[in-house]
This record gives sequence, structure tokens and C-alpha cells, in this order.
Amino acid sequence: MPRDLAKGLTALLAAVAVPLAVCLLLLPVRAILSDTNAVLILMLVVAAVAALGNRGAAALTALSAAVWYVFFFTTPYESFTRFNNSDDIVTAGLLLVVGLAV
Repeated sequence: MPRDLAKGLTALLAAVAVPLAVCLLLLPVRAILSDTNAVLILMLVVAAVAALGNRGAAALTALSAAVWYVFFFTTPYESFTRFNNSDDIVTAGLLLVVGLAV
């Protein structure tokens, strides 16, 4: 496998795995961590991937961060059902949009 292809695949894998890992690390403090702080931490992850220069991986990281935020930090926790709180919808949408802009 060529080196550039391997690097690209690694970046795409990290784009999905790193936001998931960060969310899992934040689970023990979910009760005391505000949604704003959780989103800012996830934005830091998106910005770090974007700084590496791979646009595709950065966009995938933004999508992954938004999905994992919804799954782990919106009620009902660890579910995609009944995701209808307008504040949570706006927050997840902004995480995705700002992440894509970064």
C-alpha cells in the first residue's frame, strides 16, 4: 500500500475514532460537565485534525463529533431516539457547521 494512501486511511480512521474516544473519556464527568464545555472540547479535536491539513478527515471529524455528541450528551443518553430538544438540535448543528468551517 502506498505511503500516502496509508496516511489518508489512518487519518480517516482517526477522524471517527478520536471524537468517540474523547466522548468516552468524558463520560465519567458527564453529570458535572456542561454541554458547552463538551462541545468546546470536541471542537478542539476537530480543529486539531483540521490543522493536520487533511480536509476530508477534518470534515469527517466534524460529522463524527456531532454524532457522538448527540449519542453521549443529549437525553436520552446513548440513544438516537427522541432527539427533539431544540437546544440540543441547535448545539449539534452548530458543532457540525463550525467544524466543517474549520
